[in-house]
Amino acid sequence: MVFFKSVIGLKDLFTFEAERRKDKDSNWKLIFDNLDKFYINNILVLPPEFRPVSKNKDAQMRDEINRYLNTLLNFSLTMKDSHLENQEGGGIYEITARNLYRHVYSYYNYIFSKLSKKKGLIRGTILGKRVDFSGRAVIIPDPNLQLGECSIPYLMALELFKLEVSNLLLEKRVFKRPDSALTKIDECLKNEDYELYDITKEAVEGKYIILNRQPTLHRMGILSFKTKINSDYVIKIHPLICEPYNADFDGDQMAIYRPLDEQSVKECDYELSIQNNLVSPSTGDLILGVNQDIVLGIYLLTLPREEEKIIVDGVETYKGRQLFVNCLPKGYDYLLDKTINKQILKTVLNDIARTKPPAVVKHVLDNIKDLGFKYTTLFGTTISLHGINTTELTKLSKSIFENKELDYRQQSELFESEDVKEQIKRHFPYSMFIDSGSRGTWDQAKQIVLAKGFITNFKGEISKEPIKTSYIGGLTRQDFFNSCYGSRKGLLDTALNTGVSGYLTRKLVYASVNLERDITCDDCGTQDTLTIKIPKDTTAGINPKKLARSLVGKYYICGQNPDGTNKLDKISYKNYHTFIGKTIQVRSVLFCKNQKVCRICYGDVADISDIIHSNYIGVIAAQALGEVSTQLVLRTFHISGVSKFTSDSTQHQDITSDLSLVNKIFHNSSGFLTNYEHALFELFKIYSEYKTILFVHFECIVSQMMRCGDILWRLKEDRDPTNYQLVSIESIPARESWLLALALSRPKSGLIDGIIDDSTSSGILEAIMMNQI
Repeated sequence: MVFFKSVIGLKDLFTFEAERRKDKDSNWKLIFDNLDKFYINNILVLPPEFRPVSKNKDAQMRDEINRYLNTLLNFSLTMKDSHLENQEGGGIYEITARNLYRHVYSYYNYIFSKLSKKKGLIRGTILGKRVDFSGRAVIIPDPNLQLGECSIPYLMALELFKLEVSNLLLEKRVFKRPDSALTKIDECLKNEDYELYDITKEAVEGKYIILNRQPTLHRMGILSFKTKINSDYVIKIHPLICEPYNADFDGDQMAIYRPLDEQSVKECDYELSIQNNLVSPSTGDLILGVNQDIVLGIYLLTLPREEEKIIVDGVETYKGRQLFVNCLPKGYDYLLDKTINKQILKTVLNDIARTKPPAVVKHVLDNIKDLGFKYTTLFGTTISLHGINTTELTKLSKSIFENKELDYRQQSELFESEDVKEQIKRHFPYSMFIDSGSRGTWDQAKQIVLAKGFITNFKGEISKEPIKTSYIGGLTRQDFFNSCYGSRKGLLDTALNTGVSGYLTRKLVYASVNLERDITCDDCGTQDTLTIKIPKDTTAGINPKKLARSLVGKYYICGQNPDGTNKLDKISYKNYHTFIGKTIQVRSVLFCKNQKVCRICYGDVADISDIIHSNYIGVIAAQALGEVSTQLVLRTFHISGVSKFTSDSTQHQDITSDLSLVNKIFHNSSGFLTNYEHALFELFKIYSEYKTILFVHFECIVSQMMRCGDILWRLKEDRDPTNYQLVSIESIPARESWLLALALSRPKSGLIDGIIDDSTSSGILEAIMMNQI
């Protein structure tokens, strides 16, 4: 019996077996012919950019990869030593070979850890790091700030702008030498001395800083502002910028960065400033949120009051409405006969943001902010439980829930009826909060004064036993326990699904990062179009108005040119409602024949106030979808578990249950998708429940999923409309780029593929990883 031992023994074993079986088995013949390739003769050597070497006076700093390569080289030279080769059957050779391969495995494992996972090159060293010239503090609102301004703590400004302050001290001849000025600044920082407050205020005036709030879910999570200073320990921000940051003032913190390079300052002035980011790339609407106190003040101001009736240009109106219209550009006089709630205000401001220059929009927003805050304060609105009389509503609750003739579905229908809603409106004296759109809903008011109603149980199904008591009347012990389920589920969903949504966003970015817009190509010339049928009424979960609105900026076929080509026209904010109930053929990213997407196929979304500031439309699309899902998971889209019956289901639907379906679509689990249209409209149905996202963003993601092998289907010559594969977003990085597969997708198999196939690839992430951008 032959005894084989250790790594060297494996070669002997294969040699022994191959010689015995080579004549009977073709596989063993192949092994026998390639026995000299049993050892790894070559290893992957990463480019120098991945293993930098630096030197200072005392020592040379080398990346760990260089140490591994040095070790492997020494072992290889030892193995080739003529004396050792003659001892191949001996123990020294075996030990040396074993050590060599142990170092090879360690070398590859180190490469995996360096490039991939959380501590890898991209996620560990590039994304979301606070570095020098940065800080962090709690945020509070400051209504006195102008849009585009923020106020930072004096002590923070003194540290960040230390050189400017010291130069100013020298100019004013307070000190003669720079080191004396710097020593004084350090003393002020150490002792929290405000002696240099006025000098610091002068030094930072008009300088840009960048504010970032985590999680940075989309491009509007990091914006630049002109700096002011305050004597507190907090960052003060403009109230209207809460929406893009999704910030509130319950202890939220923001990171602050100071741009140093001249080019960085220019980018802050143009690409990152709030004035140049007023419109959202994902929706095409104003990104800033005018809400709560401001909305309530405008609503109360524009309510009709007989004693304030006036005539303006022959139109009978009220003083408050005239004050509001005076804040707007010319052409909005039709608002003189309207009470302004949040929906009207949003529509008007969206129109102004799309049609007026940024300076005008800024002026309008600041005027509305000042007016809203002023009149909310003057009206002194408040809410008190003592002001609510529930006698009649208690009788109404009993007539619904104690009626033996009604089953639970009929009780639910009656509870949700318009008649019940009207009765609550009559008995709820604080309707201005809800009617204005500043805070709350009638469903919440119903829970306060009438009854909590039907809730979901632990299975996610709507319980047949309603909660018959209201918050103002007090819940019974049993009702309290049952109603707590919704709160518990909300906390669990936030904890469990935030990671799911964040993971999805990251994978979407990796999958679409190389999809670019071509600013030099107007039309790729494709005759293929996407057929979109916009229904007259809401059918199969598709809201016709939302679908038509999401197509704004896209080009559609409106006839034929004399040369037989398609005649194109554009869907705009003025005409999109005319397409409801029609079937149209639109140019789409799915069919663009250009390597980078041409303007006609992408549409004119990018031209609305130049809202994109980037040609990487794939990343914009990934952010648009990822931001919505993460935001809604964090907000836990259920009101304490309160649910409504639908005609076809007893299952409670919310964003967390939709997330599993979204995952199924993006990964095409078990071949779930039938074709690209199925993918597009499934995504639209889910996301349009929560936010109107421009349709082109769904097209960008699905176009990346459409493949013929590793090639994008849209770029394949003589492409067959039926011959494509919808691949998982997880496999796209590996199909597009060996380096992306190595860093982000499947590092081990990617490494093997790279050794076998030496094809090169390039893209934005490769450029970042190799420090070429």
